[in-house]
Amino acid sequence: MRAWLATLLLLLSGFSGATALGAEISPPGSERRTKLAWEALEGATRYEFELARRETMQPILKKETPSNNALTLLLKPGKYFFRIRGLAADGKPGPWSDVTPFEVKLPPAGLLAPAEKEVLERRVGGPTITFRWQEQGAGVRYLFEVYAGKKRIVGRALMETQFDFKPLRPGEYRWRAGYQHAQGQEWSPFRTLIVRPAAFLPPEEVAPIAEPLPAPPQPGLAEKANAAEYWLIGRLAQSVVAYQAQDYDSGQTAAGAALVRLLSTELRWRAPRSARSPWGLSGALNLEVIRQNVLETNFTLPRGYARLFATRLVDPRWRLGPFVQFSVNRSGVFMVQGATQALTATITRMSPGAGFTAVYTPTPSLLFSFIGLVRYDLGGEAVALPSAVDSNFGYETGFGVALNLSPKLMLEGRLRVLEERFTWTPANAAAAGGKKSSLTDTFIILDAGFGYRF
Repeated sequence: MRAWLATLLLLLSGFSGATALGAEISPPGSERRTKLAWEALEGATRYEFELARRETMQPILKKETPSNNALTLLLKPGKYFFRIRGLAADGKPGPWSDVTPFEVKLPPAGLLAPAEKEVLERRVGGPTITFRWQEQGAGVRYLFEVYAGKKRIVGRALMETQFDFKPLRPGEYRWRAGYQHAQGQEWSPFRTLIVRPAAFLPPEEVAPIAEPLPAPPQPGLAEKANAAEYWLIGRLAQSVVAYQAQDYDSGQTAAGAALVRLLSTELRWRAPRSARSPWGLSGALNLEVIRQNVLETNFTLPRGYARLFATRLVDPRWRLGPFVQFSVNRSGVFMVQGATQALTATITRMSPGAGFTAVYTPTPSLLFSFIGLVRYDLGGEAVALPSAVDSNFGYETGFGVALNLSPKLMLEGRLRVLEERFTWTPANAAAAGGKKSSLTDTFIILDAGFGYRF
């Protein structure tokens, strides 16, 4: 049997039958009909076909023995490699062809309305028009853009399959929709919307039309791209607190680390976002209890804080912005004065703070977040201490990962580092030479939580 000619790949990664407006599009990750064809080999009665994900052809994903020089498979989106050899009538194989790569691509997002080059020339709610596209499955994060000329005037990441748009002036607008998936982003082709000047005239100045105008929407409803969200999240953690202490009354200096248990509950809220603004508001109320043990003394420390975030959508995947915090914390103050002896006290302090957050969403079901915060911990009093605790600055930084199991269920993990500092005047201030006794706690907290959207 003579050597193979060059392998010819014909890849048809589309749907069977004609594709018409409104045709059903497979959700991301679904199998697609893929046709492979190669040059027929003289003397071959059958062919041996092998398919793999790697160029080494190991491991083999599929093996087929078609009787002709074409094969149709159902394959998930991604990159593949294949090779073929001919089989003679007696079953004797010829040499393998070169390994040939090909890619099965994801289907684009399907646009539903408005139609291509649809004209808006009568006043519709001010005027407002609703863009709609096909649903790709539960939990998919959609992308939406509107352009006026070359300038993008709307860029959103949504969980819904529609968007209400209010053009500011007559003209030609281009729009498209897409979604995020493991391989990146998939966008539909652009469609054009034409807005006539008559769409901006008061109703009495518009020429009468045969059919009645639709009733205008309730104020504000057309501007909401996303509805409000409420999440309840429970977390459990065991962490390490590293401390450094200097007690000028006992003359003791101590440093070390201890394990801390932490339980928290958080109520998270996100306000409805306006279709005309890239800014969004959200907030969180958190109540947590820390259990800390120092020289057989157990501290039970309830704490609560409230945060208000203002984030701006700078890219379909990124949200950035500042936030403010107000917290009320009960902290444990201790001074080691011997191998088995310590001065212990609890103190409650209020702490206003401000920080910055960044949220990155690479796929519809995965979210990464970062916060950095500076607090001003106000002073307070404890009976066991010789004087009131001074006000001090503290900080917190954290990194979080959230996985959406469904639109209503979420798993979340966080790594946080926060520092608290306590300083006070020792009872023997003269002997201390004006120096302050101090305790610095640095918490390293790794927690895991389960969230429910209601």
